[in-house]
This record gives sequence, structure tokens and C-alpha cells, in this order.
Amino acid sequence: MVARLELVRGMPLVPNCCVLCGNNPIDENTGEQLEHIFAPGVDVDWGSSVYVCNACGHIIAELLGHPTTEGFDRLKEKNERLNRELGKVKEDHKKAERLLGRIREGNKALKEAREEVK
Repeated sequence: MVARLELVRGMPLVPNCCVLCGNNPIDENTGEQLEHIFAPGVDVDWGSSVYVCNACGHIIAELLGHPTTEGFDRLKEKNERLNRELGKVKEDHKKAERLLGRIREGNKALKEAREEVK
């Protein structure tokens, strides 16, 4: 059976810290509690609650092969850049199609004019 996990802000229940690293990290810029993983109804050490801090959660995700926040940001930037480049290529393709259409029409008109002269 897999434990039911929840995201909670802060660690209000004993031991008030991460079961893995013993920390209760906060946002250094704002001083607010971060979201952490909580396993309600699961206890260790005869009554202590199970929390996994945000930092340890990221380490677990990375060990399981999930992309890091930095890796995701790089992929997102690359995707946005490629989409911009694709948009430019599509626009260039449309311009080339229009130009070729005009060239075909011009060639057809020249051919008709030559036939009329004969």
C-alpha cells in the first residue's frame, strides 16, 4: 500500500522537521514556510509525523529521473526559441509559395501572349 501524500505549507506537527534531513526550510526572501510533503496518518518513532521537505523532495524526484527545475526551464526556453524559429520558417515558406504562384501565373501569361502572336 502506498501512503497518501499531501502538499502542506510548513510542518506544524511534531517533529516539525523533515524526516530525511532534519530541516524545516523557509523561503529565504520572504521568510514564509515552503510547501512540503506530508504523509497524514503515518507516524515514525512512536508518534512523530512524517514530513519530507521541499529540497529533499526535489532530490527524490531527480533520483527518479524527473527533470530538475533548472532543466525544465532550459527545455522551456529552448522550446520557445524553436517555436519562434518555426514561425519565421513558416512565414518564409508562405512568402516563397506566393512568389512561386506569381511566377507560375507570369509564365502562363507569357505563354498565352506568345501563342496569340503566332
